[in-house]
Amino acid sequence: MISSLGQFEFLTMDRKPAGPVQRVALESRAGIPGYAAFLTGARGEQQTVETWVDQPTFASAQWLAEQYRWLVGSVVPIVYAGESLPYSALLVNVDAQPERIVIGYGGLSPVARAGVRATWTLVTRG
Repeated sequence: MISSLGQFEFLTMDRKPAGPVQRVALESRAGIPGYAAFLTGARGEQQTVETWVDQPTFASAQWLAEQYRWLVGSVVPIVYAGESLPYSALLVNVDAQPERIVIGYGGLSPVARAGVRATWTLVTRG
């Protein structure tokens, strides 16, 4: 199943990005037993996701890696294994590396001779 960040589709996404969850702050005071817990709101935490997609040529893989870099700072929808997630991602950073492959069949490109492996740093938002 296809996964995507914004308009960019991937053959693989190593895991489903964790969504925002309720956070708790604990407070304790010296000399007083126990602690107090305060709900501080639902927030996502910074996390990384690795993706791979094939490309017909090494030049197109280089171009795609550059386009990924342009997305940093954007908020994009997430699709994981064909499922649209109910939260989005703020893209904090991307390390996108074009790679040459001998030849590949059956991906997004009918005959692939390259691909882009990317490590995305993101924070999910509700």
